[in-house]
Amino acid sequence: MDGNVMYYPNETDNYWQQHYQLYVSHLLTDQWSIHAALDYTHGEDYYEQYKANKKFSKYALSLSGKSDFITRKEMDNDALTGNLALHYDGEKISFSLGDHLLYFDGYHFGNVLWCRDTAAHIKDYEWYRYNGTKVDNAVYAKVAYDFTDDLNAYADLQLRTVNYKLRGEADDLFTMDFDQNYLFFNPKAGINYRFNENSRTYFVAGISNREPTKSDIKDAIGRNDTVKAETMLDLELGYQLVYNRWAFNVNLYGMFYKDQLTPSGDLSSSGYALMENVDKSYRIGIELEGGYMFTDWFRMDANLTLSQNKVFDYTFADFADGDADQNLVTRTTDLALSPSIVGAAIATFTPCKDAKL
Repeated sequence: MDGNVMYYPNETDNYWQQHYQLYVSHLLTDQWSIHAALDYTHGEDYYEQYKANKKFSKYALSLSGKSDFITRKEMDNDALTGNLALHYDGEKISFSLGDHLLYFDGYHFGNVLWCRDTAAHIKDYEWYRYNGTKVDNAVYAKVAYDFTDDLNAYADLQLRTVNYKLRGEADDLFTMDFDQNYLFFNPKAGINYRFNENSRTYFVAGISNREPTKSDIKDAIGRNDTVKAETMLDLELGYQLVYNRWAFNVNLYGMFYKDQLTPSGDLSSSGYALMENVDKSYRIGIELEGGYMFTDWFRMDANLTLSQNKVFDYTFADFADGDADQNLVTRTTDLALSPSIVGAAIATFTPCKDAKL
């Protein structure tokens, strides 16, 4: 104002959440038990911002030109979660049967609280409102079996259904009428073999599926596009060695994707990283972990992951040559936010019984 930089004092982000939980467990016999849980969560929030020199049309106003605005985006959400599981624990075999249900109902809406152009006569004007619901139900069965004292295996089968609905007007002023059902089968199995009391090896294989988030779906609708669920095949082979003062673990893994959801580089109007599907991609690597206790009061731990994270035949616009023309290039390229080297080292000091640094 008048050449001086001014800041809006009420640019705040506020969130409140209340939880109500009920848990019940009952031991039917020495081997059979049943567990149930119910959780209700209510959440509401808003964040307020000063928007300078924005078009009236951005807020669905028929006036021409631009002005300064104070806006508030709000949400009002309810979530109900239920779990029911039956568990058996025998001498050689254990298994669980269960069901997990989630119902989510959320409203999003935005108001213009103030406009510098007093001729617009704007106060507490609602420029968008939409509702999103999600019903997520998963039925699962888990079993583990000890063939010998040193050899055991397990399997985990999950059948999951998801329904997404989005209705109403988005903050970017497009209409949403989205209703999508997803059906996923997620199997996983593993085997462990213990060579002796100090070492073991294991192998794990599984398929998992993931639906896009509400933000991904909303962004795709705004672009007149679609976003798909992703599927991943995971294979892991590991070896673990543990002694009194040191431990070491190596894990080889391969994750092979169809339609992986990966960051596109764009942000939503609320600041979320938006995702896009890439047809075929993979993550292959080796994880190394180790630790050594030098004395009772000092130990060192470290981990290192070396990997390749690639997208097959990804088509993108290449501006690297400085040309203004948009040249489409197709090649195998790196996945976003996926470094090929990740590592850490931790030194732990225990100067006395009740203190750790």
